[in-house]
Amino acid sequence: PPTPQRSADAVEWLIWRRDLENYFRSIDSVEAAALDAALAGRSFAQICGALALELPENEVALRAASLIATWLDSGLLTGLGR
Repeated sequence: PPTPQRSADAVEWLIWRRDLENYFRSIDSVEAAALDAALAGRSFAQICGALALELPENEVALRAASLIATWLDSGLLTGLGR
């Protein structure tokens, strides 16, 4: 692995386990806001509302859908509720 580097700013990390394997990666403020909203049980529209504070309006829905697809592919989400 690459040599660790100290960041001047705080970095948020996403850490999860899937099939007894540990995974981790850093996330940006946009993904952190979306993940916080999703973990709080918010709807897709509410997740988009959280992202609207971080992104231009024309990017919000696509970024939210992209993040949800990434979370499903990574095994962070196993299904969607109503």
